[in-house]
Amino acid sequence: MATAPQSYRIGAAPMFHVAPHHFPPAAEYIIYSKPIFTLQIGTQSEVLEFSAEMHVRCSDPQIGPDNNRQVAVEVVKWEARGRSGILGVEVTFASVRDKGSVVVAGSPAADLPGKMKLWIDSAIYVDGRKIEEHEGRAEGWGVSSFPPSEGDLFSLTKSPQRSHDLAVLTGGQVHGLLSVGAVACACSSSSLLFSAPSSTGSP
Repeated sequence: MATAPQSYRIGAAPMFHVAPHHFPPAAEYIIYSKPIFTLQIGTQSEVLEFSAEMHVRCSDPQIGPDNNRQVAVEVVKWEARGRSGILGVEVTFASVRDKGSVVVAGSPAADLPGKMKLWIDSAIYVDGRKIEEHEGRAEGWGVSSFPPSEGDLFSLTKSPQRSHDLAVLTGGQVHGLLSVGAVACACSSSSLLFSAPSSTGSP
C-alpha cells in the first residue's frame, strides 16, 4: 500500500528556533489534503473524497486590523482530483486566482492553533471539460502547525451554487442535472469519508 504524501516546507528550516505555538517566519509550503465534495447527478448523489495539493506562500507574522497577530497566505496553486463513480470520469478542481487568505492567532499568548480563512476562485472540470468557476472558502480553528498537521480540519463552502445539463457535458450520453457541493477538508493523509448531505441545485 502506497504511503500518503506528507505536507512540507519548501527550502531550508528557519535559522533560529521557533516555539511550536508561535508562527514561523515567512516561507512557502506544499500542503496535501483530502477535501470532500458532494455530487448531485439527476436523481442520484454521491460523496467524493478528493486528493489535493496546494502550494502556498506565507508572510512573516504581522499585526492585523483587530490587533491580533496573523500571517498572510497567498495560494500559488491548488488542484484536487477525484473520480465520480456515477459518471465514471475524473472530476478536478483547480485554483484560478487568489483572493487574499490569512491565519489569525488563536490568542495573545499563543499563535497556534490559529484560525484559517482561505479564499480563492476555482474552476471545476468534468472529464477534462471546464464546467464552471466559483468562489471557494475554507475556514476553521484547525491550524495547529505550519504546514497544517494531519487531522487539522476545515469547513468548505462554494458559491454560487449552479446546476449543469449533463446532456451537454457528455454529448447526450447522460441526461439530467449536475450540481457540486462542498463539505469539509482534512489536511495531510487523513481520510474524511463519511455520510454527508447531498448538494442540491435548481435548473
